[in-house]
Amino acid sequence: MNLLKSPYVLAIISGILCVLSFPPYNFSFLIWFALVPFLYAILSTPHDKKKRFDISYYQAPLIGLVFGMVFYFGTLH
Repeated sequence: MNLLKSPYVLAIISGILCVLSFPPYNFSFLIWFALVPFLYAILSTPHDKKKRFDISYYQAPLIGLVFGMVFYFGTLH
C-alpha cells in the first residue's frame, strides 16, 4: 500500500503543515496549502458503500479527528 494514499497519513501531513504555520515556527505561507492533503483525503477515499463525495459517513469524521488531534496537540506549547 502506498503510504501517501492513506487518508490518515494525509490528515497527519495536513495537521503538521497547519502547526508549522503558527508561531513559534511562523511559516505562515503554509496555511494556504495546509488543507489540500486533508481535503484530498476526504474527497478521494474509495469505499464499498459510497455515500456523498465517495466517502462513507463513518470514516470522514475519523479522518477529521486525526487532523484535529495533530493540529491541537501540535499547537499546545
